[in-house]
Amino acid sequence: MTDCCCDTTARSAFNRGNETWLVSETCGSANKRQHEAGLRGFGFAFGDVLTTSEAIRQLWG
Repeated sequence: MTDCCCDTTARSAFNRGNETWLVSETCGSANKRQHEAGLRGFGFAFGDVLTTSEAIRQLWG
C-alpha cells in the first residue's frame, strides 16, 4: 500500500541518507484518494514522486 508499506520503506531509506523516489504507477492503496494522499505526504518532505518514464530518465539519462 502506497500510504503504508511503500511510504515506510522509502522514508526509512531517506532517514539513512539515501535519495528516495516513489514511482506513482508502481504502488497502490485501497482506493485512489488514499493512494494520492500517500504520494502527496511522501512528496512533501521525503523525496520525489515520479512517473515510470521520469524514473527511467533519472536512471539512464
